[in-house]
Amino acid sequence: MKKVDFDDLGFSFEVEFDTTVTVRDKTYPKINMKEVRAEAFLHLMEPLILTGDQIRFIRKYMNLTQEALGLCLGVTITSSNVNCWENKNENPAGIPSHLQDQLIVLMDSYVKAEADV
Repeated sequence: MKKVDFDDLGFSFEVEFDTTVTVRDKTYPKINMKEVRAEAFLHLMEPLILTGDQIRFIRKYMNLTQEALGLCLGVTITSSNVNCWENKNENPAGIPSHLQDQLIVLMDSYVKAEADV
């Protein structure tokens, strides 16, 4: 099993692969994007300080608008707060730690609901 840094999610994520594909004499890792997105989502549930790109990925993965994510987190000025977190070009994104904790709980609920389907 080999590893490669994958940047196509909006943030860098290490992906494991065991097969490759050759296109025009260049060899690339063979990656299943659906599996990579699911693995990245689960990885972001681990304790870390989220960046704006990671918050955007999480929201889109759960098919939520900025306003819907804000409502799920109990934020009063919903979409402008989420927009601010997502577009902050620094680490951390500025999301308060208690809201990040709530986001992890929301992600966990999403994973459990997906497993029940």
